[in-house]
Order: sequence, then C-alpha cells, then structure tokens
Amino acid sequence: MVALAQGRGLVIDMFAGGGGASVGIRRAIGRDVDIAVNHDPLAIAMHAANHPHTVHVQEDVFSVNLTEYTHGRHVSFMWASPDCTHFSRARGGKPRSQHIRMLPWAVYEQAKAVRPDVIAMENVEEIRTWEDYDAFVASMSVLGYTFESRVLCAADFGARTSRTRWYAVLRCDGLPSRWPKRTNANKSQLLHTIEPDTWPLRTWKSVRPCLDLKNLGDKVFGRRRPLSKKTLARIAKGTERYCNGVDTQWLMSYYGTGVGQSIHDPLRTITCKDRFALVTKARDGLHMRMLTPKELLLAQGFPETYVIDHYKDGTRVPKAEQVRRIGNAVVPLMAERIVRANVAA
Repeated sequence: MVALAQGRGLVIDMFAGGGGASVGIRRAIGRDVDIAVNHDPLAIAMHAANHPHTVHVQEDVFSVNLTEYTHGRHVSFMWASPDCTHFSRARGGKPRSQHIRMLPWAVYEQAKAVRPDVIAMENVEEIRTWEDYDAFVASMSVLGYTFESRVLCAADFGARTSRTRWYAVLRCDGLPSRWPKRTNANKSQLLHTIEPDTWPLRTWKSVRPCLDLKNLGDKVFGRRRPLSKKTLARIAKGTERYCNGVDTQWLMSYYGTGVGQSIHDPLRTITCKDRFALVTKARDGLHMRMLTPKELLLAQGFPETYVIDHYKDGTRVPKAEQVRRIGNAVVPLMAERIVRANVAA
C-alpha cells in the first residue's frame, strides 16, 4: 500500500471509476488524490494503473470506514459522483436496486465520519427529482455544510463534449462556494445574445482533433452483415444534412433525437455503450465505423497517455468495458475547474 503523503490535507475521490475526477483534481492541485474508493475491483484496477500514488480502497461506499485510512488526519476535499442509473432519463425501466437509489446518502455518512472542508458532487440533472433530495440537503446543513448547485455544460468551459451535468459544492469551512467562469458558448448564443456573461466568450471547441479522420472504416454497402434499414436511413439523412464540397465527414449518433452532428461541434454526451459512428462520403462510396475508445477518451478530455486498454496487472480490457468506463467518467476539465475555484485558489 502506498503511504499517504504527510503535512497536507487529504484529498479523497469517492465512487472513483474511470478516473475522470481524479485526473481533473491532479491537474488542479498538482498531485494524485490520496484515497480512491470503489467497490468494483475492475474500476480500482484501472484507476490504480493511472494513479500509482493513490491509496486504493476496494470497499462499498456505505460500509467503508474512511477513518481507518485517514488515521485522524485532516481531509481538505472530497469528490463524490454517485451512480446516476436511477436518475438518468436514459436509464430505461426501473432502478437496478434500492441501494443505487440511496447512494447519495453515502456522501452524508462519509462527511459525518471524516468531515472534509469542501465536498463536490456530480450527477445527472434529474437528481433534483430524487425524492430524498431536499432531505439530503437539509441533513448536510445539520452537519454544518452550505450547499450550492448548478447545471453546467462542459463545452461552456472549453471541453470538447457538450455533456451537461448537475454539480454541487458543499463547504463547512466558513468560506463561500465558488464556481468557475464560463469561457465558451455555441455560435447561436454568440450571435443572438447580448447578455454580459456571453462576451467576450470563445466558440465551443470542436471534437474534430480527437478523431482519426483517416480511418474510414468499411463501406456502408457490401458488408458481410448488412446494416439495418434504420441505420441506412440515418446515414442517408445525415449525409444529406452534414456533407457538401468542403465537409465529407460527420458523426452519426444512435440515441436521442436527430441523426447525428457535425465534426466541428463538441461531441454529444458519451454514454456507457457504443453510440457514435464516423460516416465518410468518399470517392468510392460511403464508409462508416464506430468511434474507438481512444477517440471517446480524448473527447471526454482525458490525456492521450491515459491507460484505458489494460489494468495495472497488464490484463487487457474489453472494448465494451473501456467504453463503459469512459461514459461513466466525470469530464476531467469540469473537475479541474471546480477544484481550482474552491480548493487550489
């Protein structure tokens, strides 16, 4: 086990999965988080491959006794991103278990145990419809924490994805919660809005630099396994909409409304399953391929050197698992901005 660093307040990543929050925290404070907690051994193995100086705790977030790992030392900051399965509009069906439904309460239990100065939380917007939302906020207030929350789009802060999430900042150190300043906006907002906070903003960043545009994939027609009629219809409609003498490639999406998007826009929210394909109108016909985990990793904002295809012991990670970890991960840039505003400043 890696020894915890001495002489500074500890930093904890609860629900540590793919490591997005930990990457952002490291960028903000210049070092790895001290403790990462997750019940999933595969999540811990991937996190350990990328954060070797962190103490990794493979335990349930409700049953873990963090005081055994903090040894009475002061905790400066804790990031918590509870499973969003129950709250997401995309989940479909009923929650997998009551346990998932109650996960935000683990934040309360651990705050009571180690009392971090600052706690940041991330989840889908729908968490505000959780039946215990007000009770949770009130309980954190009883512990002495102030509570502020906002719904933020990552593209508004310079990310190459338009992933939109609920964020909360809770403090018990007597200081006000701080929020990062918006730096970007989409073209429509820049053209039609004269609000003070939209100038001088830059336009949203494109996902294009994250894509291997030379990898066209297989032709749309003539495959051993023909594409479905619905997929062919999407390709036809999207190619007509997004391709001209200049642009010959676009991104098809397999969820939500519409058929896809331009490669010049930020990537839509990355999910836990393959949902994006690159479509190319070439001289020899139409081509299509699914985006690779590496492309999704870069679009989410992870560094190019981040290990996603194998665990710490060298075991290879299946593609589906790679995509799931990326889709579940916090956008590192958002964690970095929130931590800089509230901890590193």
